[in-house]
Amino acid sequence: MTFYRILGTFFVLIGIIGFFTVADDFRHSGELVGVGSVLMAGVILLIGQSRWSTTRHLRLQWIAFGLLAGSILGAGLDNMLLGVGLGTAVGIMVTFLAAESRSGAPYS
Repeated sequence: MTFYRILGTFFVLIGIIGFFTVADDFRHSGELVGVGSVLMAGVILLIGQSRWSTTRHLRLQWIAFGLLAGSILGAGLDNMLLGVGLGTAVGIMVTFLAAESRSGAPYS
């Protein structure tokens, strides 16, 4: 198992536990967004380690790190949706900037 696969499994388990303990009602939408972002980061890390041809040339771990950084930013701003949205956007931009084509040259 690689490091990202272990980390992804950990985040998926923490996300599932979080839905049963922290985000257990719909009154606090920030909790749902925060725990959901941890779960999605784990899923993205696990997908990034797959052998699918669409994910082979993308560095999907940057989206997961953007989600996690956005969770921290959202908690600091007291607006989880804004923080996770910004973190995800930055993670997607970095993913495509760090992507490699089959020849090894970056996408243009």
